Amino acid sequence: MNSFLTLLVNEIVGSLFKDAPTIDDLGDIFIGGNGDDNLQGGDRDDIFLTSGGDDTVLGGDGTDVVFAGNGNDIVIGQTGDDVAFLGSGDDRFIWNNGDGSDFIKGGAGFDITEVNGADGAGDEFDLRAVDGQAIFNRLNLGLFTLTNEKIEQFEINGQGGDDSLTVGDLSGSGVKKVVFSGGKGNDVLDARESSTTLKAFGGKGDDLLQGGSAEDTFLAGGGDDLVVGQRGDDTAYLQGGDDRFIWNNGDGSDFINGGRGFDITEVNGADGAGDEFDLRQVGRQTIFNRLNLRLFTLTNNKIEQFEINGQGGDDSLTVDDLSSKVQKVIFSGGDGNDVLDARESSTTLEAFGGEGDDLLQGGSAEDTFFAGGGDDIVVGQRGDDTAYLEDGDDRFIWNNGDGSDFINGGADFDVTQVNGADVAGDEFDLRAVDGQAIFNRFNLGLFTLTNEEVEQFEINGQGGDDSFTVGDLTGGGVQSVLFSGGDGNDFLNGSGTATPITADGGAGDDILIGGDGDDILIGGDGADLLIGAGGNDILIGGGGSDLFGFDTGAAFNAADIGTNMIQNFESTDSIVLDATIFTALTSKIGGGLSASEFAVVDSVEAAAVSDALIVYGANTGHLYYNSNGADAEFGGGAQFATIEGAPTLDANSFVVQA
Repeated sequence: MNSFLTLLVNEIVGSLFKDAPTIDDLGDIFIGGNGDDNLQGGDRDDIFLTSGGDDTVLGGDGTDVVFAGNGNDIVIGQTGDDVAFLGSGDDRFIWNNGDGSDFIKGGAGFDITEVNGADGAGDEFDLRAVDGQAIFNRLNLGLFTLTNEKIEQFEINGQGGDDSLTVGDLSGSGVKKVVFSGGKGNDVLDARESSTTLKAFGGKGDDLLQGGSAEDTFLAGGGDDLVVGQRGDDTAYLQGGDDRFIWNNGDGSDFINGGRGFDITEVNGADGAGDEFDLRQVGRQTIFNRLNLRLFTLTNNKIEQFEINGQGGDDSLTVDDLSSKVQKVIFSGGDGNDVLDARESSTTLEAFGGEGDDLLQGGSAEDTFFAGGGDDIVVGQRGDDTAYLEDGDDRFIWNNGDGSDFINGGADFDVTQVNGADVAGDEFDLRAVDGQAIFNRFNLGLFTLTNEEVEQFEINGQGGDDSFTVGDLTGGGVQSVLFSGGDGNDFLNGSGTATPITADGGAGDDILIGGDGDDILIGGDGADLLIGAGGNDILIGGGGSDLFGFDTGAAFNAADIGTNMIQNFESTDSIVLDATIFTALTSKIGGGLSASEFAVVDSVEAAAVSDALIVYGANTGHLYYNSNGADAEFGGGAQFATIEGAPTLDANSFVVQA
């Protein structure tokens, strides 16, 4: 027996430890039987040999050596640098705070090394494979090392304090699973380099739990926790607190249960290639899919917010109808031409287009858009939305049925586009109020668009008899207004503005009145009335008997009335002259010009000395108001129009109105 112990201690144990005990240092020798034995050592270097049964060994002080038997044994090395051979059962080696640096060799069964850190101070742990052994270190407080062979599972309990565990590559060590419990405190698990299955319990505190490439499970516990699944198909129970789960490009298909508090699922897509994302409700779960590149699915329960980051590339996100549990979706497209389609969603959205030419379409909630750089299109859809168009030549689109929106154009040339009702006639109004361009509809579904730094408005009446009044836009930043009446008898009154207007009445008998700017008025099909008012306007007739009017509301002034271009003038069209403007006229109101007040000449010189008050240049198509008759020059008159193509006119081509 003595020679056996000498070999056991001096050869086997001595090969494991530099300062291993010799046979002369030995304390007690404990030999268990076939039952479930409880063996406890003393202050010296003890040896334990167990046999059958589920035994428990407490080494005590000193450098102890344990040879576990065939049962499911528990070995607690306690203080001193101990050696444990766990035998053939499913055994557990326990290290408690204050114990020494130990060697553990598992054996044939499923064996576990359990580490219990400091109760109050935070432990800094590290676990990784070195030359086929699983090496566990504490890098702060009382340093120690556990050298493990044939250990299938590690259970690391941080206890109190802000604990950290780094799990490196365990390949070749035989470790199949790592269980980490942070306990109280703000704990950190970093297993990004590991391919071993993990199970992590964050405990109380604000924890950071990062998995590896295996199928990991996280129970975040109380506090505001951050869980990063990494590679592998992971399961995360975020539990209490305001928690965040992060999916990064290349990670697996994960299950996330939010629990109590306000919880977030964050997705970070591919850096260069464009992602095609989809978010929708399926039963009681919120399902997030990537439909291209490397496919994956995130299955979510009790998640209040989604944050989707496209990163680089041309990304797309479709948001369908979600449960009432999801309170908000945030989309950031990053660089590239990105697309957000949330037309079927009633969940609040916040969208960041980033650089590139983006298309951002909201849903029926109150959404917020930051279009970013590039030439972007933002469609608010239903709900009272807020859009910051930022850099680039951007466009905000309002469609019939949408809410009252706020639009800030930002830098460059930006457009607000309004598409009215398809059949019913809209009653629109646009004017500046306190430096903002305010657009209202006063009938049907009332709404208001409040605009800042928007350079152009494009108003489409669609069907019906639409009306559009453009008031004073001074100080509103608007540089031009476009109006398309569509089908119906439409009315445009731009007399209150000096901002240039381009208007197309479309089909129907339209009345288009410009303002003091250089306007373009297009009658389209139907019998239209086109009045340029002030400025150098272009008046374009269409099908039907059109009227081209001249009315500034004051006596003729060449600077005010400008020189208008009349295009597409047909023989059935007429030129309407207002007697309050052309005050020298005496022709009958409601009729054409008298023969004495109209003349056709061949040159501007002849026009200036003509006896007639309205003189037409047959070669040029120029139309003059010759208010002083045969006297030299035109008196208070001047050229006020050019008729393209110089068609034939006579006195009956005009109508005089009061």
